[in-house]
Amino acid sequence: MSEQIQQRSEQQMLSLILSFARQQPLIRAVTMNGSRANPNAPKDRYQDFDIVYFVSALSPFVENRDWLPFFGEPVILQTPDDETLFTPEEDPLRGKYFHYLVQFTDVNRIDFCFALPEMIPQLTADSETVLLLDKDGIIPPLPPQSDRDYWVQKPSAGRFYGCCNELMWVSTYVAKGLARGEVTFARHCLEDYLRSAALTLLGYYVGTKTNFSVSIGKAGKYLPRFLEPEIWQRYLSTFPDIDINRTWQALLEMMELFHQIGTVTAQRLGYPFPEQEYQQVIDYLRRIRGQSL
Repeated sequence: MSEQIQQRSEQQMLSLILSFARQQPLIRAVTMNGSRANPNAPKDRYQDFDIVYFVSALSPFVENRDWLPFFGEPVILQTPDDETLFTPEEDPLRGKYFHYLVQFTDVNRIDFCFALPEMIPQLTADSETVLLLDKDGIIPPLPPQSDRDYWVQKPSAGRFYGCCNELMWVSTYVAKGLARGEVTFARHCLEDYLRSAALTLLGYYVGTKTNFSVSIGKAGKYLPRFLEPEIWQRYLSTFPDIDINRTWQALLEMMELFHQIGTVTAQRLGYPFPEQEYQQVIDYLRRIRGQSL
C-alpha cells in the first residue's frame, strides 16, 4: 500500500512564500499569476504556484541555491534560463530575470521567477496576476484578475480558412506515413500538427457558442465544459494507440468531426466552409487507405 502524501495547504504555501519575501531585504514585491490567480480555473491539489519575486539584485538568487530548502524538499527542479543546460532563444531581456521550476515531494510545485523591477510592466501585464506583497509601492494598480487574455479570439474569414486548410493539408501527411507503414511519422503529424489545427477549430466552435468570452485552456483541457457530450466523445476517439489501422480510423474520424464542427462554425461566423476541398481531401484519404490495405 502506497504511503499517503501529506500535502501542505494553499494557505500554508502562500504563508511560506510571503514569509520568505519578508525575510529577504532584496525582495521588494511579490505577485502570483497562472491558474491560482484565475477565478475561473478549477481548483485542485496539483495547481502550480506561479510566483514572481521582484528583487533589487538578481545574482544572490541565481548564483546559489541556499534559499531553496526554505520551501521544502525538491523532487526535481529545472532552470530553463540556464544557458549551460538549454539553448536559449534570443531575448533582449535575458539577464533581467531567472526561473526555478521546482516540484516538491509533497505534490506542491512552485515556479519561481526572480526579476529586476524593470521587468514589472512585462510581468504584471497578464490578466491572471494578483499582488501578494509590495514593500515600496512599485507595482501599479492591477485590474481584477481573470482569464480574459486567454479567451478564444474571433477569427477573420482568412484565418478561419487557414485553419481549415491546415487540417486538410496535414491530413495527407498522416495518410502518407500510414501508407508507408511509418507509424511514428504518421502519429507525429497527427498529434503535433493535425491536432493543433483541430484544437484551434474547436476553440472557434466554442467561441461562437460563448460570444468569444471563454478560454478552452492549455491543450483544450476545459473543452468538456463547453462541448456537447457527443462531440467531446467523438474528439476523444481521435486519440488512438499505435496500431496502424486504428490510427487510420482516428484520422478519418477527426476529418469527419472537422467537417461537422467546421460547417456549423462557418455558418455561425458567416464565413464559407471549403466544402469542395474537403470532399476532395476525404476522397483522397480513403483512396490511399484502400490502396495500402
